[in-house]
Amino acid sequence: MDLSIRDRGYGALWGQTQSAPISGGDSFLRAASALRSEKSGGITDQDLAVGTYEQRLARLQKIHAETDYSGMEPRDRQKLIIDRFKAAFPDYVAIYGGLYNITGEHSVYNRIRTEAMEEAEKALGDYHLPMQHDEYNAYLRYVWGYDGMTEDEIRAAVLEKYKNGTLADRLSATTELFAVNIDRRACALLGMQFNNEMRKGTEHEYGYLHTDNPIRINAMIEYAKGNTISWRGLAHGLLEEMKTHEFKSVDMTPEEAKRIYLAEMEDCFTDFLNRLESKGFK
Repeated sequence: MDLSIRDRGYGALWGQTQSAPISGGDSFLRAASALRSEKSGGITDQDLAVGTYEQRLARLQKIHAETDYSGMEPRDRQKLIIDRFKAAFPDYVAIYGGLYNITGEHSVYNRIRTEAMEEAEKALGDYHLPMQHDEYNAYLRYVWGYDGMTEDEIRAAVLEKYKNGTLADRLSATTELFAVNIDRRACALLGMQFNNEMRKGTEHEYGYLHTDNPIRINAMIEYAKGNTISWRGLAHGLLEEMKTHEFKSVDMTPEEAKRIYLAEMEDCFTDFLNRLESKGFK
């Protein structure tokens, strides 16, 4: 799951959002002007969400091609793009987080995901994300709509937004937390479990079909959208799954490598779950 223009810390992923007022600098005013220009030309957030996903994507591609990003700060360019995709696709965060990856690279969902990343890369040009920790975090939290908020406030806002607790909600929550560099290791680890849960949840009724069968794929996605799971249940499921794997190390036995790795995972999950449960999120 690529989350910040293919800037990943780990190979696998592991209410209402209230953003603090964004600074009113010249660049942001230009970004706001761009949005007003879209709307004055007859394009509104509601218009972006009209039609099939294919039609919405085609509309966004036309808007992107006609957008002049010159004079805008990089973070305002990226925020504008993210805001457009959020307006066009109500499940954009889940799309971006990889919920629909099983539909194949040519599906509309994966074209949406690819378009979002490629458009941001084009808009940013040669710009590189700030490497200093605080500046890096501030950039990510700005473009995702959490400017000026503390880590605890962002975490609470994200968890409240996805409080229904379906598997798709959990994926979306970990996607946003990872994107803004909060609980990133826990989110990266948990990301390995979503497909496992979707597969197990459809095994009884559709187990006779391979997981690349279109009927099974649709059932897996519907299962993710319609079935809840606790954070603790998700973490426990991954730990149990990892116990079935073999581990290799150049300086220890496979058994010792597994024991150490699982212990580190459990410590990571314990810290993560304690932070969530202390705020009432199960």
